[in-house]
Amino acid sequence: MDPWRVSHFRAEKFRKAFPGAGEYLDAIEKTFPHVVPDPVIPGADEYQRKLSFEITGALAKRKSPKEALDGAFVEWEKIAGRRGRDKQKAAWGEKMAEMKSLGIEYRPDWAAKAK
Repeated sequence: MDPWRVSHFRAEKFRKAFPGAGEYLDAIEKTFPHVVPDPVIPGADEYQRKLSFEITGALAKRKSPKEALDGAFVEWEKIAGRRGRDKQKAAWGEKMAEMKSLGIEYRPDWAAKAK
Protein backbone atom coordinates (compact mmCIF):
# COMPACT_ATOMS: atom_id res chain seq x y z
CA MET A 1 0.00 0.00 0.00
CA ASP A 2 1.22 3.45 -0.85
CA PRO A 3 -0.87 5.78 1.34
CA TRP A 4 -1.61 9.20 -0.11
CA ARG A 5 -5.06 10.21 1.15
CA VAL A 6 -6.00 11.43 4.61
CA SER A 7 -8.43 8.52 4.78
CA HIS A 8 -5.51 6.12 4.26
CA PHE A 9 -3.65 7.56 7.24
CA ARG A 10 -6.62 7.51 9.58
CA ALA A 11 -8.74 4.49 8.60
CA GLU A 12 -8.74 1.83 11.34
CA LYS A 13 -8.58 -0.89 8.69
CA PHE A 14 -5.25 0.46 7.43
CA ARG A 15 -3.95 1.31 10.91
CA LYS A 16 -4.36 -2.36 11.89
CA ALA A 17 -3.13 -3.85 8.60
CA PHE A 18 0.16 -5.05 10.12
CA PRO A 19 2.11 -4.63 13.35
CA GLY A 20 3.33 -1.04 13.55
CA ALA A 21 1.01 0.17 10.77
CA GLY A 22 -0.33 3.01 12.91
CA GLU A 23 3.15 4.34 13.63
CA TYR A 24 4.10 3.93 9.97
CA LEU A 25 1.05 5.89 8.82
CA ASP A 26 1.59 8.57 11.49
CA ALA A 27 5.17 9.09 10.30
CA ILE A 28 4.13 9.42 6.67
CA GLU A 29 1.28 11.80 7.50
CA LYS A 30 3.62 13.96 9.57
CA THR A 31 6.03 14.37 6.65
CA PHE A 32 3.35 14.60 3.97
CA PRO A 33 3.40 18.42 3.82
CA HIS A 34 7.06 18.23 2.73
CA VAL A 35 6.77 15.81 -0.18
CA VAL A 36 7.62 16.61 -3.76
CA PRO A 37 4.84 15.67 -6.17
CA ASP A 38 5.58 13.14 -8.85
CA PRO A 39 5.75 14.63 -12.30
CA VAL A 40 2.29 14.35 -13.83
CA ILE A 41 3.02 15.21 -17.43
CA PRO A 42 3.15 13.20 -20.63
CA GLY A 43 6.22 11.00 -20.48
CA ALA A 44 6.49 11.12 -16.69
CA ASP A 45 7.13 7.38 -16.63
CA GLU A 46 10.10 7.87 -18.98
CA TYR A 47 11.63 10.48 -16.70
CA GLN A 48 11.10 8.26 -13.65
CA ARG A 49 12.59 5.17 -15.33
CA LYS A 50 15.71 7.05 -16.44
CA LEU A 51 16.20 8.54 -12.98
CA SER A 52 15.68 5.16 -11.30
CA PHE A 53 18.17 3.53 -13.67
CA GLU A 54 20.81 6.15 -12.90
CA ILE A 55 20.22 6.03 -9.13
CA THR A 56 20.49 2.25 -9.22
CA GLY A 57 23.89 2.62 -10.86
CA ALA A 58 25.02 4.86 -8.01
CA LEU A 59 23.61 2.54 -5.33
CA ALA A 60 25.44 -0.37 -6.97
CA LYS A 61 28.61 1.77 -6.89
CA ARG A 62 29.01 1.57 -10.66
CA LYS A 63 29.07 5.38 -10.74
CA SER A 64 29.19 8.25 -8.29
CA PRO A 65 26.01 10.02 -7.19
CA LYS A 66 27.08 13.05 -9.25
CA GLU A 67 27.65 10.88 -12.33
CA ALA A 68 24.22 9.33 -11.83
CA LEU A 69 22.47 12.68 -11.56
CA ASP A 70 24.43 14.05 -14.51
CA GLY A 71 23.40 10.97 -16.50
CA ALA A 72 19.76 11.50 -15.53
CA PHE A 73 20.02 15.11 -16.65
CA VAL A 74 21.30 14.06 -20.07
CA GLU A 75 18.49 11.53 -20.44
CA TRP A 76 15.85 14.00 -19.26
CA GLU A 77 17.11 16.53 -21.79
CA LYS A 78 16.63 13.93 -24.54
CA ILE A 79 13.08 13.19 -23.38
CA ALA A 80 12.18 16.88 -23.16
CA GLY A 81 13.62 17.48 -26.62
CA ARG A 82 11.74 14.57 -28.14
CA ARG A 83 8.43 15.42 -26.45
CA GLY A 84 8.75 19.16 -26.95
CA ARG A 85 10.19 21.24 -24.14
CA ASP A 86 7.52 23.96 -24.44
CA LYS A 87 4.73 21.36 -24.34
CA GLN A 88 6.30 19.77 -21.27
CA LYS A 89 6.57 23.14 -19.51
CA ALA A 90 2.95 23.96 -20.38
CA ALA A 91 1.71 20.59 -19.08
CA TRP A 92 3.65 21.03 -15.83
CA GLY A 93 2.31 24.58 -15.50
CA GLU A 94 -1.25 23.24 -15.75
CA LYS A 95 -0.57 20.64 -13.06
CA MET A 96 1.07 23.22 -10.81
CA ALA A 97 -2.01 25.45 -11.15
CA GLU A 98 -4.25 22.49 -10.26
CA MET A 99 -2.13 21.66 -7.22
CA LYS A 100 -2.12 25.29 -6.10
CA SER A 101 -5.92 25.43 -6.39
CA LEU A 102 -6.05 22.39 -4.06
CA GLY A 103 -3.75 24.04 -1.53
CA ILE A 104 -0.60 22.15 -2.54
CA GLU A 105 2.30 24.55 -2.42
CA TYR A 106 5.50 24.16 -4.41
CA ARG A 107 8.52 25.39 -2.45
CA PRO A 108 11.62 25.57 -4.67
CA ASP A 109 13.41 27.34 -1.81
CA TRP A 110 13.30 24.06 0.14
CA ALA A 111 15.16 22.30 -2.66
CA ALA A 112 17.78 25.04 -2.65
CA LYS A 113 18.29 24.60 1.11
CA ALA A 114 18.78 20.85 0.72
CA LYS A 115 22.11 21.32 -1.04
